[in-house]
Amino acid sequence: MLEKHGREIRGRLDHLVNGEGIFGIAEKRRIFAKSSPDDFLHLFYDLTKGSAAAASLISQAVKAKKDMDAAGAPGEKPVPPEPLRKYFRITENPDGSFAAEYDNDVLQKDIDRQGFSVIGTSEDFGLAEVHRIYSLRGSIDLRRGVIKAQPERSSQPGGSPQPAVNSAGASSPDAAMSRFLAYFVSGIIRNEIERSCHKLGLDMNAAMREIAGIEIVLQQNGNYLAIHNETARARLLLASFDLLPEDFDVIAAEVTARFASSADNPEEKIPVRKKPPRAFIKREPGRPKKEGGSKTANAGETDSGTPKQETRGRPKGSRNRKTLERERLLAEGKISLPEKRSPGRPKGSKNKPKTDEPKEKRGPGRPRGSKNKIYPWMAE
Repeated sequence: MLEKHGREIRGRLDHLVNGEGIFGIAEKRRIFAKSSPDDFLHLFYDLTKGSAAAASLISQAVKAKKDMDAAGAPGEKPVPPEPLRKYFRITENPDGSFAAEYDNDVLQKDIDRQGFSVIGTSEDFGLAEVHRIYSLRGSIDLRRGVIKAQPERSSQPGGSPQPAVNSAGASSPDAAMSRFLAYFVSGIIRNEIERSCHKLGLDMNAAMREIAGIEIVLQQNGNYLAIHNETARARLLLASFDLLPEDFDVIAAEVTARFASSADNPEEKIPVRKKPPRAFIKREPGRPKKEGGSKTANAGETDSGTPKQETRGRPKGSRNRKTLERERLLAEGKISLPEKRSPGRPKGSKNKPKTDEPKEKRGPGRPRGSKNKIYPWMAE
């Protein structure tokens, strides 16, 4: 089909399919060896994409030749890049040097092929309908190819690798199919936006970035507000889908009314979770009250006849054993306590005379040779 009708449909108005610069031709022929002879082959040429792809291929070939000419050492054979190797011939000059030259036949053939595509159908739907349907499917196949090309990964550390289909982030086959359905719908929307941009002569990526700036934000009072920062290019693209800037205000009001409504959903109700009964009695705040009765009522009495008390510490009125022993010795006259000094300065004492000599500072610790004071009653 390409060799037969390629030059015939390239940029020819009598083969124009739509206003997007798509040209095409259909022919009835057998597609496969066992298929019906009444099948149809449709050859399309995209003037916009074909010209851009051809210019890109020429630019890559020219850059590769310049790099080989600049990097080639005398007497060393240059090596073309792997994707572009078929477009060059390496020739040897009489002086032993090498030169890279274009293989014009191969390069020209691939340049002429840019922008062409062939679609086979079992019925004659018409060139415009076939291109519309398969342009949508092309976007989906492209997205699916990107997902399948992702490396296998494991959902858990140390786990076995999962199939590439789960690279979409799904945890089950059903979830993966749901993700693919979302990709399918988003691919259709993106394809429609791309077609509108081509009609309006807009750059798709720039238009998408400007549309992404349109936001509906939640305010502190619980109402949603549409932020109108649309550019002229964004308004032009939205108008092709019958969308006006005022429509975002209506959407924000509807969302606010839906979330502010207290009406129950008749189709879906959230089950009420009942708290399980407690298996223990919750302790009341504060210190527990003291139970009545004495814990030591039957524990006997001390030697002095004083009953044991529940409180901590020495019972009230009790004395130390050493104190009792000293009082017993005093009563028997075996020891005597030293006279207690009366308060105040002793009679006839005077202050020590003041001297200018510096007072010798006492060193730390007990003086050498000193001993503890021993009372007479302690010696017995």
